Amino acid sequence: MAINQPTRPKLSEELERFLAAQDLDELGAARDEIKVITRADAGVLAEIVSVGTDEQAMSNFLMYPEVIPAHLRIPTVLAALQRPPADYRLLAAVVGLGRLELDVADQKSVAQRLLELSARTDTLISALAARAFGYVAGAYDVQLAVERLGDLRPTERHNVLAALVNQFGTGPIYTALEIASALSLMSPDDAEAIQEQVARGEHDPLSNLRIPLLTYIPDLAEWHPGMIS
Repeated sequence: MAINQPTRPKLSEELERFLAAQDLDELGAARDEIKVITRADAGVLAEIVSVGTDEQAMSNFLMYPEVIPAHLRIPTVLAALQRPPADYRLLAAVVGLGRLELDVADQKSVAQRLLELSARTDTLISALAARAFGYVAGAYDVQLAVERLGDLRPTERHNVLAALVNQFGTGPIYTALEIASALSLMSPDDAEAIQEQVARGEHDPLSNLRIPLLTYIPDLAEWHPGMIS
């Protein structure tokens, strides 16, 4: 759908470029050019978000949620996080989470959703969700998170574990691992592998354990449901 629709007022050049950007590098550059959003522009942006039919604009908003008018920002992102994995808006919302300020209650619910997505078999969505968990890990119960590690594949497990270690340190992780293992919440092999990972990072703040693995992010034009299987 074209961005410059006759049914709405024209925005500033910077905002028009932002809404229309298709390449992610282009989108980042367009975001950097936005210095001021006038009250009139904010009203138009709110209308675009409320209607929600412009896929490119909505994807760009979710990648950079701070551009969404404040009263719609968190509800828009939370709604996008509940979309099915084949929906690009879910991917965009996951990617943009690090730019969003959430209260503790929303952080907890988002953390739970990210762990659910991390346990899926969709390699792209699950990997991105596991990496984004680091943005909200501090609000989540470390024991509950550790109990989910056995459900994850290696990349997702590494990213969730890295988030937990960075937020809580290795001591609480050991304790939670012992509890989870005692309750048979993960296989012995998984528990041993995770314990070895934690041990390797025990005295090294720059260890690979603490560094999340990166995942390629496609733009909307590249995206298709087959990418998640």
